Amino acid sequence: MNTPAPGSPYAHPPMPTPYPPAPMEMPGGVRTARVCLWVLGGLSTLGGLIFSAVAAFAERGDSEFSMAEMTGIAVLSLILGVASLILAAKFRTGGNGVRVGALVVSGVVLLNVL
Repeated sequence: MNTPAPGSPYAHPPMPTPYPPAPMEMPGGVRTARVCLWVLGGLSTLGGLIFSAVAAFAERGDSEFSMAEMTGIAVLSLILGVASLILAAKFRTGGNGVRVGALVVSGVVLLNVL
């Protein structure tokens, strides 16, 4: 058999290990959606806190809305705000669940605006 001895000039050189893949950056549209979720989460949380303060004054009869209406708006706003912040934090590591969650949150916000 014609197998070259190790170290002879006809032996195969050792193969280098491949480099690890370079980390991928998020596309521009995904980064924009993430920033929008951060802004939406912050403003919704702030709005929920403001509505909860207004609900406390609605109990005294200073508002045209009832306390139950204002509390419901405050709770919905806080839930949307916290959900937006969680989704924005998970954008880099999440998969399809984060994308679907962002679509659901944006749909609820759109229905709330209408």
